[in-house]
Parts: sequence; structure tokens; C-alpha cells
Amino acid sequence: MNRLILLILMGFIIISSANAETQNSVTKQQLIEKMKNLKEKDFINYYKLKTKRLPDSKIYKALSQQKGIIKKRVENKIQSNETMSIPSDACFPAEFEEVQAVLIAWPYYSFDASEEIKEPLEQLFEGKGLYFNYITQEIKLIDVISIPDIFLDSPYSKVQAELADAIQQEVPVWINIWQAEDSVDIKSFMQSVGKPLKNYRFFVNQGNSFWYRDCGPVGFYYGDNYDLAFLDFEYYGGRPLDDLLPIQVGNEIGVPVYTTTVEFEGGNILVDGDGRLITTTAVSELNADGEGRYYLDETSPYGFYVEEKPIMLMDELQDSLKYLM
Repeated sequence: MNRLILLILMGFIIISSANAETQNSVTKQQLIEKMKNLKEKDFINYYKLKTKRLPDSKIYKALSQQKGIIKKRVENKIQSNETMSIPSDACFPAEFEEVQAVLIAWPYYSFDASEEIKEPLEQLFEGKGLYFNYITQEIKLIDVISIPDIFLDSPYSKVQAELADAIQQEVPVWINIWQAEDSVDIKSFMQSVGKPLKNYRFFVNQGNSFWYRDCGPVGFYYGDNYDLAFLDFEYYGGRPLDDLLPIQVGNEIGVPVYTTTVEFEGGNILVDGDGRLITTTAVSELNADGEGRYYLDETSPYGFYVEEKPIMLMDELQDSLKYLM
């Protein structure tokens, strides 16, 4: 039997409003029309502002100085088919082995719904962007509207089109989008650049960034039939929507998801298919910073709170990774 596994590539997300109300739809269309007037350098500047691989540490530092916003860790996120006890015969295939699909995400731009803040924002929660003023240290959640990158002058939409088309020549390309309605515009864009989608599947999940290689599920197989399962590491606290991606995709395709509170970037995982894991000391730093997940909280003056994550020592971390992988 062929050993099939799901690989995760980088995609891109930054979030849209939770409800497609008429007023927001009109504003979304107005933003699309404005974006059509931008030049390539404008898109490049937008991406430089809000597509950093790591969340801005200055924001967490500012938050940690505020009273009542840092709370002790809550119970683990256990949803649907998610569990904690990984199979004893779990096998993580090397990246050169055969795959059955590749998951990417379509690029998005998020903007202040009131248009008072002109620069793009990174989505923190669904329909809510985090605004941080580096000079005044002002922090606040604001309503955001997001639009997919379907613009011919954007170099990033072209790269994404090339990527999606190359993947679909070999295996189904799985594309995550933030709103189901956006699939129409994306299919139209792909058609317009001469790369129509033919071998694809859309997933609809909100997100924070485009680093799917880091936040996506880590696939493995187990059992006599080489059944597929996902290992879900914890992702950066400042990207709570991306952190949910493995669970959401696993639920939709009906595979078990095994969750751990170890924080680990997928891009820092290299396995040889024979039980060996190669990584760097960056995993130790991630589990020693104390920054946990972010949660919406109407009682908070900021509208959310940050959990305090227990520090994991190196010996404990090494033991956990040996057990998991």
C-alpha cells in the first residue's frame, strides 16, 4: 500500500468580517475597487507591513505591562475528534515521500472597517484586527474587512496562482479561504491568468497569517492500513486562528487530530521517515517565553486576554518530542 500523507505549504490569510452583512459587503466591494488602482510597489509595501513570520514581540511586551490582561492557562482546547494520546506506532514520513494533497491558503488583505486607519492590519480574531501604536503604546481591537488578493498588479497573487497550478498538476490543491463567497473571485482570477482550477478543493476557515508551513497540521500514518492522522502542535499565541487550523481541517476530512501544548513551528521539523527528528534550539525558546494563547473576553478593557503559558524546561521538552515523534 502506498504511504500517503498530507504536506502543508505556505499559504496566506488575514481575516474577514464574521458576517456577510449588506453594509460590510458594500464596503468590501469599495475596498476591492480601491485596490485595483494600486501598483506593484504598493502591494509589496502592504506585505512588508503585516506578513512577518513571527508575531511582533513588542505587542506582547506592551500587553504584559497592562493589569488583568495576562491570565493563567485555561484547560486544553479539546474539540470533536481531537485527542491527546498519540498511537504507539505513529510514523512520520519524510517530505520526499508521496503525498495525497497539498494545503495552501489564498492571500488576503485586512483593513479597518471604518477606514480611519489606512494601513493594513493583521487579523487577531474573526472580524477583529489588533491595532498597536508604537509611539503611544495604544492597543485596541477594531472591526476589519478582508479581501482576497485577486489583483493583476500584485506579485503575490501571481505567485499563488503559479503555486496552485503547479500543485494541481500532480495532486489536488487544497485552498483555504476566509469566506465561501471568495471562491468565485479566486476561480475567476485563476481563469484570467490562464491557470483555471481543475483539481482542487476549497476549505473555509479564518486565519491570521500565511505561514501554513508553521501552523498547519503535521501528518503521520499509523496502524496496519497506514491510516492518516494529524499532530497539532501549539502555534504562536498571537495567532489564535491559525492555531485552530489543524483541528478544523482534520474535522472536515474526518481524520483524528492529536493535540499537544508543545509550541513548535512546522518549518522547524525535519524527519527522515525512519524515526529521526532534526530540529533547532528555537523550539526551546518558543516554550520558554511565557506567551500563551489569546482569547476574546468582553470583560477585558481590551476585549481579549492572553493566557500565561508555563515554561517548559529543555529536558521536559526533549522527552515530550521523543514521545510525540
